[in-house]
Amino acid sequence: EVEHYVPGERLAIRMETLCIGGKGNLASAFAVDLGARSVSLAFVAGENGRKLARLLRARGVRPDLSPARGETRRIRVVVLAAERDLEKRAARWLPEASWLALCGSLPAGCSLDLYLRLARRAHASALPVLIDSRGAPLAHALAAQPEVVRLNKAELQQTLGEPIPNLT
Repeated sequence: EVEHYVPGERLAIRMETLCIGGKGNLASAFAVDLGARSVSLAFVAGENGRKLARLLRARGVRPDLSPARGETRRIRVVVLAAERDLEKRAARWLPEASWLALCGSLPAGCSLDLYLRLARRAHASALPVLIDSRGAPLAHALAAQPEVVRLNKAELQQTLGEPIPNLT
């Protein structure tokens, strides 16, 4: 919280609040709020990633996080072996799951078909899949025929690569 904002001037911060970020993490927290058990599978990096894990635990979400290089929610996160690690973690949790939610954008360096591979794994375990993403990761994942796709008009236009003038 700041008293006032003037571009280019130093900000006097009155209060700072750490919040859970990322659509999938928020979905996990809301699921817990509604009485469900939830595991968050996500990429994390640096001190911000450690803070995110603490916030998830405090909300009652069980974090099972794949380490990545860099810093979470900063300019870029470099993903190398972490992508395979996330898939292994997902495979471990799928037998206990009732749904798989694939949410948000992928870190730099991630394969654009990661959500497709994860959705196919879920379907192989007879689990329904929700995808809340956009662009190439969503376009690839559609081949798995997820049960639910959530996106707004701008995300749909970005995914299709063309304007949709008559959609409100």
